[in-house]
Amino acid sequence: MNKLFKVNFIIICILLMVACSNESNNTKQKENSHEEQTSESSVENVTENESNQSKTSTDEKKEIKEVEEKPKMLTEEEMKRKIEEQSLKVISKDYIIQDEDYKTLYPDMLQVIIENNSGTDIKNAVIAYAAWDENGLPLKIQSDSPLDSGKYIPLANAEDINLIDGATYGEESGFSISENMDQIEEFEAIVVSYETFDDETWENELFDDFKRLYEGQRRKD
Repeated sequence: MNKLFKVNFIIICILLMVACSNESNNTKQKENSHEEQTSESSVENVTENESNQSKTSTDEKKEIKEVEEKPKMLTEEEMKRKIEEQSLKVISKDYIIQDEDYKTLYPDMLQVIIENNSGTDIKNAVIAYAAWDENGLPLKIQSDSPLDSGKYIPLANAEDINLIDGATYGEESGFSISENMDQIEEFEAIVVSYETFDDETWENELFDDFKRLYEGQRRKD
């Protein structure tokens, strides 16, 4: 009887030890699984953060590049300083009254003198104008053509001017305006483009600034 009891007791102890061992192993497996999941989650979070940082960095670089590539908007003073450095430029301007009474036959003119420092001879040129009245308000300039309704920035063609390097042009000519345009108090002008005898064309990159600053714009006090 005692032997049987001892045998049963030993068997029960063995079963309990096996059960405890299995439970311990299950617990360790769960802990290891949790650690692996946590590790994987951390790796995913790090990867996602790195991806977001990379995307943010790329977006910032793109914005900086767009700002750098965007043309600078010049002030009037900056534009005029740059014009002084150009190869063909307006060096003087004047409002010419040819006749006080017979303006239909002898219209007033917007006269500009241009100077050629391009190093080559110029065949044709295009000049743009802008004008204001005594109150500094913009005027639509009408040429002496009866069909012209006027523009804030009209263009005038100076054709076959045969302007050699170092010379000037415009002393004997001008942009003839309508006899009704007697309210011009001030005007500005710029060379828009020119063509050489080698069929090469130069276009003024400052013309866009000229239009932005002057077209339909009131003069600043």
